[in-house]
Amino acid sequence: MGYYTQYFSTLLKGVWATAFKERREAKRAVANLKKAIPMLYGSLFKDIEEHRVTKALNLEQRLIKRLKASLENAYKLLFNEETQESSLLKAVGEIFEALHEFSMETDKRSVSLAEMNQFDQIKRIRREMALAIYAGLKKGESEEREELKPVMLIINMSGSGFNKFMEAVRTAFKEKGVQSALTRFAMRREIGAVKGDINRLRGIKGDIIGLKNKIARGEKLEGVVSKLSGEKDHLQYINEAFYESYLLKKRDMLLVLKALYDLNMLKRFNDMWVGKSWMPQQAVLDRNEAIDEIERKVSQEFHVIAQAFRIMIDKTERLEKVAQRMEGEAAVAKPTKILRFPKGEAERYKKAA
Repeated sequence: MGYYTQYFSTLLKGVWATAFKERREAKRAVANLKKAIPMLYGSLFKDIEEHRVTKALNLEQRLIKRLKASLENAYKLLFNEETQESSLLKAVGEIFEALHEFSMETDKRSVSLAEMNQFDQIKRIRREMALAIYAGLKKGESEEREELKPVMLIINMSGSGFNKFMEAVRTAFKEKGVQSALTRFAMRREIGAVKGDINRLRGIKGDIIGLKNKIARGEKLEGVVSKLSGEKDHLQYINEAFYESYLLKKRDMLLVLKALYDLNMLKRFNDMWVGKSWMPQQAVLDRNEAIDEIERKVSQEFHVIAQAFRIMIDKTERLEKVAQRMEGEAAVAKPTKILRFPKGEAERYKKAA
């Protein structure tokens, strides 16, 4: 199933429902991985050293089940996070639409000499808002691309075949304890922060539409200036939302890779123990085949994640172009008519502009 097939199946669930699912999957993914690590690197070795083969085989079965569950939870979390980021980009796009409507209403207004200062202030704030949104999008995109570069290399390997994909995973984790700290990651804060930021950005859209309606009713520009400036300050939520989103994705992707690495290490331990005649060969072959099946499934699922990443990058780049265009339009904006100027003032203003 491709990204859009899964995306539309969750489309009507909303930001709050998606955040709830994210918290649930994050909790389960981390809990399962936490329980699996001491089983793999502690209890299992002890059982093998003490020649408790039956107990070790049963433990392996539970261990594989734990790691499989962790991977399933982590994949659901990552997919829901991509759905949430799509909602974030949609909220930014809606701010652009509202700002465009506001700008059209402002530019067609007849402005008096007394209001020209306020009009110029609104023009400046419009430019600053477009630039702030562009900066937020660009910063989020560049940080994500740079910080997730090692992970993206592994994701892209999912299209190069199962063996190359798993080799990339093994290369990322060279020692068994390197990523054990990943299980301490608390992702609940990021999930809640992104949800809150999206709702606040949606509020900005509503406020800008409200200001547009005030302009349409002919209300004074002075009151509009201060309120529009306040909305510009709220655009910090774009920076915060993208940063929290990238942190969540990074932690979840590393958690996936850690679970895959542990499964691969179990296969290696099994091969070693069979070589030393500490474990029955057929039982180990069955366990290793179960692991191979899990790894192949994850490799296939990464195709969907890679598709989702490309879609988000494309949407972000398109919004960046909209921001640049709106900044340019704000820079040259002029009112349709200039009214009630003293004699000669209108002509002088036009020449100066």
